[in-house]
Amino acid sequence: MDGTARQILSMAEEFQVQGSIREDMPQDRWLFDFLTHKAASATQCMEEALAAGFLKKQIRDARERLRVVSSKTGFDGGWIWSLP
Repeated sequence: MDGTARQILSMAEEFQVQGSIREDMPQDRWLFDFLTHKAASATQCMEEALAAGFLKKQIRDARERLRVVSSKTGFDGGWIWSLP
């Protein structure tokens, strides 16, 4: 394997998350693809998921299966979702 320790760990985490995507759950693939290259606000994720035809519960469940990290952007800020 080539790369820094950080790069190798990042690839391993991505592989682990991809392994938790259920192929019979298209919302898992959608959320993974949406968050693959950038973190996004929880509001933006949910709005775009609803526009794509998913239910809020489907996205919440996908978030749990993919172990999406939710972090607060400050006292008055919103929540940001990212892949582990």
